[in-house]
Amino acid sequence: MEVILETHRLYLRRLTQSDAQHLFDLDSDPEVMRYMRARPCQSLKDAQAQLQRYLDEYQSLGISRWAVIGKSDEAFVGLCGLRLWPGQAVPDLGYRLHSPYWGCGYATEAAGAVLHFALHGLGYAQVGAVVIQGNLGSIRVLEKIGMQYVKTAWEGDVETLIYQAQANELDG
Repeated sequence: MEVILETHRLYLRRLTQSDAQHLFDLDSDPEVMRYMRARPCQSLKDAQAQLQRYLDEYQSLGISRWAVIGKSDEAFVGLCGLRLWPGQAVPDLGYRLHSPYWGCGYATEAAGAVLHFALHGLGYAQVGAVVIQGNLGSIRVLEKIGMQYVKTAWEGDVETLIYQAQANELDG
């Protein structure tokens, strides 16, 4: 297992081809995808295509989403990591976890570790995050890890909130 980050309860590791079923199980859950801009995954083939995009990002950019793994049982908890969207120099922090792990602090733990790594390990000056209005759990996660609300934006008919953290504003 190629561990990228380690927290008190979690490992974050690179995704591998063997994670296709894990990704399908996560992304086919309508409750997990409720506040995502993408629709729930419809097939294992769709999950494999998304997984390949993440693997390609590792190759071309050196970052992407990572698997979040429970230390105690090695369970696939979800995803957390960074993505660089075309034409943007500021990485986007994102995460999604299986619903049994909601409300347990896992998202805060994983996202906080990724944010710190991005700003102080990878050397990014800032990191952004986008959350759909109404996703109160995710808003709390972003605020707990030190990200600040910047503005509201619309993506089509979806109201989103833009958050940001800067390296010079967070402790190293």
